[in-house]
Amino acid sequence: MKNQNEQKIVVIGGGTGLSVLLEGIKTIFNDISAIVGVWDDGGSSGILRKEFGILPPGDFRNCLLALSNTDSTTIDLLNYRFNSSSKLLQNHNLGNLILFALATITKDFEESINILGELLNISGKILPSALSPIDLTAILQTGKKIEGESNIRIHGEAVKKVMISPKNIQANPNAIISLEEADLILVGPGSLYSSIIPNLLIDGIRNAITNSKAKKILICNVATENGETNHYNSNDHIDSIKTHLGKNIFDSVIINNNIEQFESKNNVNPVIPQDQYKNIQVIFGDIVDTKNRIRHDSKKLADLISKSFKT
Repeated sequence: MKNQNEQKIVVIGGGTGLSVLLEGIKTIFNDISAIVGVWDDGGSSGILRKEFGILPPGDFRNCLLALSNTDSTTIDLLNYRFNSSSKLLQNHNLGNLILFALATITKDFEESINILGELLNISGKILPSALSPIDLTAILQTGKKIEGESNIRIHGEAVKKVMISPKNIQANPNAIISLEEADLILVGPGSLYSSIIPNLLIDGIRNAITNSKAKKILICNVATENGETNHYNSNDHIDSIKTHLGKNIFDSVIINNNIEQFESKNNVNPVIPQDQYKNIQVIFGDIVDTKNRIRHDSKKLADLISKSFKT
């Protein structure tokens, strides 16, 4: 049996949640692959995607920095956002522009991630879920149809369904290989409808997870998200994934059970833990960041994953 240093860990998601997870597990596992979504269409990433047709770089930058082993000055540099009055640079992030420059030089966005990863001495590798951009369409609970990832949350209404376009997009072959070779697959945390489910709607990704012999764990969010999961409990998160996929693909779900001292505001509330799931092991734990209760605590989450995976 492999020890934890030899085990292959694959994580799937996007946004802040994935970065938080990576910061924690890189201290425990040596072989980590992060599969990142490619549908961001807002801000600096959206501009670069629209004008140059590249994959949106923002989430990749965040994951690179989460896995990096470099000094804080370099991290601050890559996170630097221009506030120039020049329309050419305004709101652009330096790390995004570096990834764009590398992709232009190499003509290969995935290679640009690898090059910047080497410069940052990252612990692991980062893989796009697909090699061309994807568009999201959401149907809200009210029936309203929303086009584009950046527009989903602005209405403040819960989402009922999300779809990807093109529907038959090919998964990144390297992402599929990583899933086939994995010992542990972690999905989440992250925005349910604009980070997690879209990755699972890519046929190649979903099929690779389903067929993998790895242990598959869903990490449930600790807080609801206004404009996506208003009033959701943990069961609602799991049910939505099952509804979108037509089946359950997880062996276990990790759920935060410390919901004390949560100050609900702006329609954001703690995700209330439930314990009635068919054919899914429930792993409860205090994994919330007590200084920011809408986020997971990197170390506590990593420790619970390590403990659960051993058993």
